[in-house]
Amino acid sequence: MIKFPFNLTKHRQEFLEKLGLETPFQVINYFPRRYDDFTLTPSLDLLFNNQKIVIRGKVIIKEQLFRIRKGLTRFSFKMEYLKEEVKVVVFNRDFYYKNILDGQEILVSGKFNYYKKEVIAIDIFIKNLDNNNVRPIYSLISGVRDYDFSIIVLKCYQEELKNGHLKNIIPSELMKKYKIMDRDRAYYFAHFPRSMLQVKNAYRYLKYEEILVYSLMMQKIKTIALGNNVSSKKIDYLLVNEVLRSLPYQLTSSQEVAIKEIFNDLESKRIMYRLLQGDVGSGKTIVAIMSLIANYSAGYQGAFMAPTDILARQHYLQIKQILNKVNSDIKVELLVASLKTSQKKEIVENIASNKVNIIVGTHALIQDKILFKKLGLAIIDEQHRFGVNQRKKLREKGKDVEFLLMSATPIPRTLAISLYGDMDVSTLSDIPNKKRNVKTKVIKGKSIKPIINDVESVISNKQKVYIVCSLIEDNQTELQNVEKIYEGVRKHFLNKCPVFLLHGRLNEEEKKSIMKEFASCEAGILVATTVIEVGIDIKNASLMIIYDADRFGLAQLHQLRGRIGRNGQESKCYLLCNNDNGETLERLKFLEKNDDGFEISRYDMSLRGPGDIKGIAQSGDLNFNTCNIFTDLKIFELARNDAKEILKNSESSENKSIIKFVDEEMAKEIAVIE
Repeated sequence: MIKFPFNLTKHRQEFLEKLGLETPFQVINYFPRRYDDFTLTPSLDLLFNNQKIVIRGKVIIKEQLFRIRKGLTRFSFKMEYLKEEVKVVVFNRDFYYKNILDGQEILVSGKFNYYKKEVIAIDIFIKNLDNNNVRPIYSLISGVRDYDFSIIVLKCYQEELKNGHLKNIIPSELMKKYKIMDRDRAYYFAHFPRSMLQVKNAYRYLKYEEILVYSLMMQKIKTIALGNNVSSKKIDYLLVNEVLRSLPYQLTSSQEVAIKEIFNDLESKRIMYRLLQGDVGSGKTIVAIMSLIANYSAGYQGAFMAPTDILARQHYLQIKQILNKVNSDIKVELLVASLKTSQKKEIVENIASNKVNIIVGTHALIQDKILFKKLGLAIIDEQHRFGVNQRKKLREKGKDVEFLLMSATPIPRTLAISLYGDMDVSTLSDIPNKKRNVKTKVIKGKSIKPIINDVESVISNKQKVYIVCSLIEDNQTELQNVEKIYEGVRKHFLNKCPVFLLHGRLNEEEKKSIMKEFASCEAGILVATTVIEVGIDIKNASLMIIYDADRFGLAQLHQLRGRIGRNGQESKCYLLCNNDNGETLERLKFLEKNDDGFEISRYDMSLRGPGDIKGIAQSGDLNFNTCNIFTDLKIFELARNDAKEILKNSESSENKSIIKFVDEEMAKEIAVIE
């Protein structure tokens, strides 16, 4: 619900809603994605061919407008700059022709043609020339201009300033130490700069504040997880080894190392707070299951929390399948919102009386009515999808609860340590059994017609196909619509195979039913949103088509294509992109040549930021607003040390102020998704 203290036109209210901006502070935290620098070129003598040039001066002579051919027009004019005549050529900008007059002062930005000694115009400014030194460019929806958005930003900035929401929160000692500007000035110059130097100085403040707050949150998460730091469990290795021997496959060396590290944590007097990270198919789940079995053997209950009903059910079935092969009394239950009330009631009672040893579930596990008799280990899969307060709720279900957080977006260990602070990190670096054989290809366009033969071939070979879309409804956008795509595909394959539709607005029973049907049919097509990103394990799926692939991060695309070729069969992933931007296509083509999750994650983060690593948001995939882990790694290191000092000297009035700010930020995320 939009909450603004001033009137908004219906159009502006609509586009703010689509951007997900509901308060003035959210608006001023929506920073430009780039800045176009229109600082004047100081000299014409040293320019190279195709180099950017910005000139400002009076128009001397304007030539006629020519229509070279259909769809291509040209006109030129001469203007005075640095006491020289400079020729400017304009293509396909007929609307400028009548507005550019002899004797008029204008500003032109473009590329310099060294051989013809002329400027090919890209941007032309006729009005407000003094305000065009630096132009912020935002990521906005179609039909919304940067100018429209900047009007709202200014109103929101003035409102936040008036209400005292832009007072400094960084202790003055640190501001002096790093020579950073005040908070209110940083926000202003980030949105309304007059020079790139102002932009640079604004981001020096904004980056440090964001990373310092992040580092304080990480320290608090660690405190929440570790509690009193007194834990020691005696593992029954007879049971553990019996389960390991029953597995139909050999563990990889990195799985063995990770299990050993976790077991050492469980047996130590230090409460475990560990991250288990690994690429698609690296076998994180079996490591988690062995940890739960070890925890059970020491006399404790274990909880395995997943973000979706589908993923929780998959983990539950895998645990049951493994335990069925050994003579074990371990009682495993599944607790998800879609169960019948009577079932849930019985499971809740059995958890409280210790009749359940391992409970697998979703957010349902952290409801107030869930009481554990002796919870010893909590495992959280896809940990970035859970808020810190949700983790806190799970920890409070027991005393000295060990924590194992799992992530399928692997990053280099040195970066993980910088990001996660003092959390221990276990990394699964190899793929069990066999390498996946998935070929990826970028397809220019927005139709599957060029690859429809591939779909038919896969279906005829009794294999399965995923078609992934980014939206459920059009909402006045060019992005492909999952329901429209479904109707088109269903119509084409009506008599050839079943076609299913899966998206987040379906209830859990509907999702479960659809996935069961899709898994059991001989050949079929599933048209879906990104709900299939994790937790879907259908062995004979060998083709994936992703619409509007440019709307996804590379790590997410890599996760999606991890749903195919899971039995080692040759598979194909097509990335459809209707975007002509060269950088966008280059980014997608990186996936054509790379199947290493670590390399993809490194490359993706260098472009987009590392995502919601701290897990403060209730849903993942939020980038750091201003920071990039690769270019700003030094700031992360400094801020982490500063955060420790702040917490160590928490009685200082200024330190109290930023700690209170961090507590309030964390409290905003206390709502639990039921």
